Amino acid sequence: MLFENIKEAYQDIKRLEHIASVLFKHDLGFYVYQLRLHQHLRVSERVRGQPNPPSSIPEKIRKSLEELGPTFIKLGQLLSLRPDLIPNEYCEEFKKLQDSVHPFSTKQALSILKEELKKSKDEIFSEFSEEPIASASIGQVYKAKLLNKEIVAVKIQRPDIEKTIAQDIQLLKHLAFLAEKYSPELKKYNIQEIIKEFERYTKNELDYYREGRSIQKFYEMFKDSKTVVTPKVYWDYTGKRVLTMSYIDGIKIDNEKEFERRNYSKKEIATNLANCFMSQVIDHGFFHADPHPANVFILPKNKIALLDFGIVGRLDDELKNKLTNIFIALTRKDMKKVVYGLRALGVVEKPSESLEEELSLLIMEYGSADVNQIDISSLFRDFLNIALRYNMKLPVNFVLLTKAIITCESVGRSLYPEFNMADYSKDYVEELIAKRYSIENITRQVKNNLTEFSDVITNLPSNINKTINKLQSGEIKLDVEDADVKELSANISHGSDKIAMGLIIAALIVGSALVLQTGRVKWVAVFGFIMATILSIVLTTSILKER
Repeated sequence: MLFENIKEAYQDIKRLEHIASVLFKHDLGFYVYQLRLHQHLRVSERVRGQPNPPSSIPEKIRKSLEELGPTFIKLGQLLSLRPDLIPNEYCEEFKKLQDSVHPFSTKQALSILKEELKKSKDEIFSEFSEEPIASASIGQVYKAKLLNKEIVAVKIQRPDIEKTIAQDIQLLKHLAFLAEKYSPELKKYNIQEIIKEFERYTKNELDYYREGRSIQKFYEMFKDSKTVVTPKVYWDYTGKRVLTMSYIDGIKIDNEKEFERRNYSKKEIATNLANCFMSQVIDHGFFHADPHPANVFILPKNKIALLDFGIVGRLDDELKNKLTNIFIALTRKDMKKVVYGLRALGVVEKPSESLEEELSLLIMEYGSADVNQIDISSLFRDFLNIALRYNMKLPVNFVLLTKAIITCESVGRSLYPEFNMADYSKDYVEELIAKRYSIENITRQVKNNLTEFSDVITNLPSNINKTINKLQSGEIKLDVEDADVKELSANISHGSDKIAMGLIIAALIVGSALVLQTGRVKWVAVFGFIMATILSIVLTTSILKER
């Protein structure tokens, strides 16, 4: 154990020396000295002294990340999706990061496959490609044929990649600590939180079971679609380090030469891409967070195929409702409500007049424009820049969605210059509005509210008893006068009466609606609605008189 600890410490020191040397090599020596890492430099590098602050920093960092290998490449790729954490020029530069890592041997891949699935290659496949068809920082992909003749893609994780990434993350945490301690310029980016989030993402990405579940969900979402294709997971041949899915034979969405040769319709493909994305967001609340050209293939009949589901976004009901309001405002050309909706998404630590002024300018800039003239990616990008400057705490899934929208619109416009994401979302939003205000949806919401209120009433005696016990034991202390208590009792009594009447009205409405849906004894439903109306008038009159 002691030997292992010494060995790991030695490896960490050597890795730090490598990191310092790579940064110095790419003209980032100023930061090497600022973070007190210069003692890890070679003598030939130290004798040059401390360099001046560099120029073209984003490009130099990107080149350093590429040279430092898989963990640092993944970090840069993740940051490229987070314009709320780093300036946009860094995001744009980090988008250029490619998984330019050497493939590992097929012999090693087959060894991992056998260890993970407890079966040899020949027990599963009738054919298996000798070389990988794709190689990335976490794993590489092979084309194969199952014994039943189905063609599949087999994704196999790199040897010891989990251990390598874990060691690198510990060093990144150390570097983040040094950055926030010694660099005022870097401290404002809250690098330690960035590394913690990166650690969570990489742990998820290293588990192919998790990615398989995401693929399966997308497959269920689009299995009946005529325009979208997603892979199918073969669970019998999938493990934590091996993922087997159906093989998709297509061309990348940015392959213009093949587009012309195969006579594909760029406008139709852009439309299919927009409809696919809106369906993910509005219908399912589950979306592909990185739809860049390498992850979108085109198939015959202008179909699109989604690939690489390592990073996906999820929208809970509250966030989905806020986003729906923004989309509705967009299609109705109400830019003020759009910006108000964006502001409602962010939590501001220190509200200021300058923030309000910048948001007002955003309203002025986009508020007078027609929705067809609005570059939705520019709108979201401008808002994210404001959020970054004022340290607004935005929901992570909203940021991922925003970045996906920007990417989707960019890809769409590269195909069809007149493409406009806001314009293409109209049909979905109109359908969504109809669903939101349908009798079925209103009835369901009333039922849910009644259920929640019923739980509150049911637990009320128990909660009151607990509160009284805490008061008696001295855990809670109150200093009130007798008049206050009497007034409170009166208010509670009046409030209880109103709540009871409100429940009766709600029950009458729900009951009548349900009777009306059956198509029988409609007079009962009509009578219920009349009684609910009368009671509503009585309740409203009572409230107005008290006021």
